[in-house]
Amino acid sequence: MFGKGKESSADRGEEAPVLDWRDVSEFSFGRELRRVGKKRRKPVGGPYAVRVPTGDPQDPLLLPCAFFAPDVQGISASRLYEDAAAQHVLVSYDPREASGEEGVWRYRVRDGAGEEIGAIRRIPPANRMVKHTWRIDQPGRPEIVGRNKLARTRPGAAKWAVGRMIGEALASATAGDESDSARKPRTLEWTADGEAVMTSQYLGTYVLSADWLDRRLAFAYALLRDQ
Repeated sequence: MFGKGKESSADRGEEAPVLDWRDVSEFSFGRELRRVGKKRRKPVGGPYAVRVPTGDPQDPLLLPCAFFAPDVQGISASRLYEDAAAQHVLVSYDPREASGEEGVWRYRVRDGAGEEIGAIRRIPPANRMVKHTWRIDQPGRPEIVGRNKLARTRPGAAKWAVGRMIGEALASATAGDESDSARKPRTLEWTADGEAVMTSQYLGTYVLSADWLDRRLAFAYALLRDQ
């Protein structure tokens, strides 16, 4: 979209183009159009938005495809907008409700017209040694299951993952905040009937691999997960 080394209109301080959210395959939340780089001492800023990397992978232009309300501080939000002025809602989620399953909370997800397009469920942990997990429900599609990347499919995977997490926790406690494990974000791999759907990181990047996934459900999950 933008050639390497060429200055875009966004770099010149002009309004950045808004991408179609339907075509997104990778996104993150933020204000930066350009990050600090070899030729850039300060980042190029913009409104708080869902941003998509385009152009040079080494120095991407992070274009918006959806926006937070201008008055939102941080990422405490339950809706996103199609425009920077926050006049047209793209997606929102309802307050949590009991799902009928013990300990499971459900968040209904709605489009800009208020119609329900799916739901996100928070599943409690099986024991205190592991964290809760998430499920995404999209009508007409298999249940989308998010699992910790450490949870392998081979026999004994659960015990192996728990053992590794305990080891990393002890290592970070002895090494202090500078240890790699303390800084490493939790990564979830999402599948539906064995098909890879999405990879997500807490306060990080979301990579969408299934074309049929409603991107608005991924955005809503990111809002919930990053709070």
